[in-house]
Amino acid sequence: MTYRRILVQLDIESPAEPRLRLSCELARQFSAELIGFAAYEKRPPLSFTTSFAVDVEYLREYMEKTEGKLNKLRHAFSAATDADEAIHAVWKDASGSPTLLLANQARSADLLILGTDDNFLDAERSVDIGAILISAGRPVLLPAVNYAPLKGETVLVAWNDTRESRRAVMDALPFLARASHVLVLTVTDKETEEQRESLFEVLRYLARHECKARSEIIVSTDRSAADILTETAHRMGADLIVFGGYGHSRLREWAMGGVTRALIHDGSLHRLVSS
Repeated sequence: MTYRRILVQLDIESPAEPRLRLSCELARQFSAELIGFAAYEKRPPLSFTTSFAVDVEYLREYMEKTEGKLNKLRHAFSAATDADEAIHAVWKDASGSPTLLLANQARSADLLILGTDDNFLDAERSVDIGAILISAGRPVLLPAVNYAPLKGETVLVAWNDTRESRRAVMDALPFLARASHVLVLTVTDKETEEQRESLFEVLRYLARHECKARSEIIVSTDRSAADILTETAHRMGADLIVFGGYGHSRLREWAMGGVTRALIHDGSLHRLVSS
């Protein structure tokens, strides 16, 4: 199993180069086709206007500036991918809700690369990460804020034997199979036989996929699971943490679980999340 098509989402208001550099590196590692995608709403955000009646001249200037930013992204993508003959690249852009359009485009990729939640500006110009997790049906890679190279030699898997965790392990197999060290970690307030059996079975599953892994249970009643997971990842030298994005949808709103929210906001590591 590998990633044959990787889609990198670019924001018109965020620097493209760091995300493109990381995406090209991963495309080379997995011999994957790289899809560049950007989207924006044609209308300006209402917060930018004093009334619902938008001045025609202002709207024209807004559209020209937005089209200019989109062209810069397109050229940056071409420059980054044309420099490497090993990368087969495809560019796509569209006008409309970035979140909805990206969720639709996810059907054409094995892996999505987004920016961090700190880049969120507004629904017209950026992607709602929580909404993508629940609607895209694809694993999402959230790069570390410094966009350091993702070596993937040491990987931490957060495991709690939920549907989301199982999906995350399967979706991360291309990374896990390449890693030299994989730790499958359960954080709990009370260790049980069911947890030990669950970890044993997931290690057997990974072994059948030629993944070298070990397991551990950390019992804690006074510290958050997210803090323990990130601290353990840093201590073992991992640069990637894999976890299931737990949450629920209500009236088309995404409510993330506490651990999911904390890990998404922690940009010290690369994070691969599935839901």
